[in-house]
Amino acid sequence: MVITDVTGIYPAADRAAALAQVERRGEIWTGRVASVNRQLAAVGGPELGQAPAVARLYFEDPEGEFPVASVEDIPPALVTIGERLSLHVIETLVDRGGPIPKGVHITTGDAETDISKPTFLCAMGVPVAPELVGTAYDPIGLFPRVRGLRKPSVSRVVEASASASVALLDAVARIEDGTSECGIVVSSSARLIPLPFETVHVGGGPTRAALPFEDAASGHFASEGAVGLVLRDEEAAVRDGVPALARVSGYAYGTFGSSVVNRLVVADVTLRALDAAGLDPQTPVLVDLYGRGNRIDDGAELAAMEKVRERYPHLATAYLKGDRHYVIGSHGLQGLVRLLDARATGVSVTELAAHPESDLLAARPVRHLVADPADYAHVVFLGYSVHGSVVAVVLDLSAGAVGVRDTEPGRAA
Repeated sequence: MVITDVTGIYPAADRAAALAQVERRGEIWTGRVASVNRQLAAVGGPELGQAPAVARLYFEDPEGEFPVASVEDIPPALVTIGERLSLHVIETLVDRGGPIPKGVHITTGDAETDISKPTFLCAMGVPVAPELVGTAYDPIGLFPRVRGLRKPSVSRVVEASASASVALLDAVARIEDGTSECGIVVSSSARLIPLPFETVHVGGGPTRAALPFEDAASGHFASEGAVGLVLRDEEAAVRDGVPALARVSGYAYGTFGSSVVNRLVVADVTLRALDAAGLDPQTPVLVDLYGRGNRIDDGAELAAMEKVRERYPHLATAYLKGDRHYVIGSHGLQGLVRLLDARATGVSVTELAAHPESDLLAARPVRHLVADPADYAHVVFLGYSVHGSVVAVVLDLSAGAVGVRDTEPGRAA
């Protein structure tokens, strides 16, 4: 099967903008809570109190920034920020994705970092009209309403930080077994209310200035955001005249058995994914490292790649997420979406790779994070979760279309 479109939304353009967003979190949340209270008042609901905002990246005005035609007739109080981000991404993909065949399946990857909507509605005592009860209390109740699709089926994957990666493979499996010709994968991370603590602790220190594979790496800020992909049966994509950006040629799952990255498991999962892709060991392969941002996990990733390189001597590594902080649930696909989005718009992919310098890298027997992604037709994307899941997805870019759509106004890859 092939990926025919990707998109993503993120609150900041670069690291400086991210730090500015974090500094303004109190101001942003004051506006966000005021907006939620207007929505609650419109349906006769109670007022939400404002708790201190945890240091993370937030969208300033999700309702204004991300309109969703599919829920225009639903009171905004019954649409969470995460649902809004996911639905906006899906509508973007549907609107520009050419003919979407009947029988499309939507797979949502939910990291469950926010309070659930049913819990929020019940705890707050928000009035819900009888005809909207099913939609409001069903975790995937809004997704079949997406305009431009004909009664899509919907499934939900909950796999912590690996949710998006596993959702991608759920869609792949459905196309592989003939269940569907087309799948839309979406994963978002957002906050409905500002819990005054981090439900999943990421990073350390007030600025998180040193990102993965740097000497003082302290992890990331958590960030709101979303990614989306369209997958199609390859023959159906050719039939419908929809250009493919990449082919999903192999994948594998594994588990660490702990929350700490296990180099042996990462090496094994990567090798099994490469075997599934049928790649000759002499093939040049690029691996987009996950990058948790601490010396133990980052060092384990680097060591895992050195072990894989014993069989694939032309393997190199990259970090294609750039300055992006940690969008819980879809961090493992940030590099994939950035790479395919750049190729689709004809933008050079060379600048996507970060090339940090550190003692951790210099001490390795293999040079890491120096590769130019433009030089590789086969790329592996790794995804992990704090609960021990690990996923590897292999993309074949050799026949992928380049420059098939315009860059959206005001938006860089």
